[in-house]
Amino acid sequence: DKIQMIPQPFGTLYDRRLDGEGRLVQNELAGLKVGIVDVGYKTSDFALADDLEFVGKKSVSTETAMSTAYSMIAQKIQEKYKTGKENYELDQVIESGVIRVAGVPHDISEYKKEAFSTLADLLATEVNSVWDKSEIDIIMLTGGGGKAIAEYFLPKYPQACLVNSPQYANVRGYLKLANALFKMNFE
Repeated sequence: DKIQMIPQPFGTLYDRRLDGEGRLVQNELAGLKVGIVDVGYKTSDFALADDLEFVGKKSVSTETAMSTAYSMIAQKIQEKYKTGKENYELDQVIESGVIRVAGVPHDISEYKKEAFSTLADLLATEVNSVWDKSEIDIIMLTGGGGKAIAEYFLPKYPQACLVNSPQYANVRGYLKLANALFKMNFE
């Protein structure tokens, strides 16, 4: 009877509200509508909190995620250089912005910009279909793909921000929550 399901993106909310010991350190989000856009590799999750309560009807998952951008980049590389790369092989290529073909380096930074910009557009379209952006006070961009698309996504929403170290925000938040619950149960 003590099991509670908490949506993954809420880890980011806990990360913002709690310190490392699980103590409440800021309450600025209370009373607000907070949207959390958690961009992962295979899926992205949109979670809405109204006065810190989960709003299930306005929270969804989508398969529009970093793998979408990786597939676009892989397709461009295949078309231009006639070499196939699986999505998992692209991490280093995308990070460096360079692919080596037959020993010759080629700049793919334009492919990366185009793919990340397109992904941000696709995610914004999905966000707009789920949320009325004029009713959201804060949109927190998080997840492993948050940093990658931030420069393209954030300008679409004046109330949006990229959280600190977004690739670890959920896990940090759940650690903080666990510390709070552990303290509460054993003190």
